[in-house]
Amino acid sequence: MVLPISPITAAWLFSAAVWCGFSLPVAAETLRIQTLDEPGSIAVTGLERLAEDLRSASGGEIDMVVLPARSAVGPTATLDAMSSGAIDGHYSSPAYFAGRDEAFTLLGDTLALYPDPEARDRWLAEGGGLELARKLYDRHGARLVGFVHWPEEWLVSRRPASIVADLSDLKVRAPDGPVSDLLTKVFARPVVLGGRDTLAALDRGTVDAADWASLAGNIDDGVHAHAPYAVHARHSMPTTELSLSNAAWERLSPSARRLLENRIAQFSRTQRAAFDAEEAAARLRARQQGVTLLEMSPQSQQELRRKSMEVFEQRGAGSAAAAEIAASHRTYLERLRLLEPARPAREAAGGSG
Repeated sequence: MVLPISPITAAWLFSAAVWCGFSLPVAAETLRIQTLDEPGSIAVTGLERLAEDLRSASGGEIDMVVLPARSAVGPTATLDAMSSGAIDGHYSSPAYFAGRDEAFTLLGDTLALYPDPEARDRWLAEGGGLELARKLYDRHGARLVGFVHWPEEWLVSRRPASIVADLSDLKVRAPDGPVSDLLTKVFARPVVLGGRDTLAALDRGTVDAADWASLAGNIDDGVHAHAPYAVHARHSMPTTELSLSNAAWERLSPSARRLLENRIAQFSRTQRAAFDAEEAAARLRARQQGVTLLEMSPQSQQELRRKSMEVFEQRGAGSAAAAEIAASHRTYLERLRLLEPARPAREAAGGSG
């Protein structure tokens, strides 16, 4: 005969089970995450490893399903897809949502504001960048869980360029937006072209240079076939991030949220190591192919930094959130002594009263 168990006995047995190391099974939360890159890329293979790590570390509570780029929606529509429930999150770039608010534009690429992506990432971690980004994403129905390291871009050029003056009058393929704004400020002539058209234009010499991708991406895509110079201008430092819909974020337990934030920070570090290794290999391949690697002089880097800040402050007028981001960068750069304090408006205009 099976005797009934009293509530007190049941509670004691539950406590004993916990004391002995047993735990109750947790409900799995499936997170469908659309990526910004293709299968086999560093971005996607890294995300797939993150998904495996999260399943193990969460005891099955976080079941991240990696969806290829464009498998659910186009890259500019993922925030809408998250709001509708078509996907739960994305690994993407803020730049894709520039049409929603100028602040996304400024989050998506920090141009030449910083010496390298690592310094820029410190603005995110300790300069208030992450908090500003989360406020922006929250207004659009998403929780930005964390930024993920992405490599800076190099210019592909038919002509050598190691000082800002070398860029003057160069016809440079670049997307319409902040990068073109920056190039215009140093008297280059931006040209908007598609991918295949860019390769043909470099071949014919109808453009002198191109803002294309990272050094490794440029070598892989063969864009140096008719452009023997790789210019490390630090002109474009894109960002990427991993976000969930607010609804998906709220479904996670507090411990799962903390785990996700910690693992994405770790993911960013491992991605940095992977991209750094890829660039080191690309430098070797470039030299083997006869490509000359050029660095912008320190003085030119500083000039590009000042011009980048001008771009940010001009575009910051587009929205209150954009203005906050531009001001935050200036404050942090001044704190690092990478930028001189802005002069008062009257002094800059040459007025004395």
